[in-house]
Amino acid sequence: MNREDKVKLIKGDLNLIFNNGVSVVRNPHISSVKALAECMGMKDLWGPTGDSSSSFFENAAFVLKEARHFLITKDKEGWLRHCKRKRGN
Repeated sequence: MNREDKVKLIKGDLNLIFNNGVSVVRNPHISSVKALAECMGMKDLWGPTGDSSSSFFENAAFVLKEARHFLITKDKEGWLRHCKRKRGN
């Protein structure tokens, strides 16, 4: 595993994300945003067509806005409950 893959793996870890919530809010890594999006049931930030960078940024901004409070308060369990409600489970 190369360095870039290791960084992606680490930055996508939910425990690390919530332990460093304020840092994630201030300087989000794409792997962190993807991990948060997956909790919400969003498998692809690029959208259904996969060709729009505006869709990617809109989706990433939406995820970060939804997660902001939970990240700042380091409330991983609250985030997971919130996501479960959003998914309708």
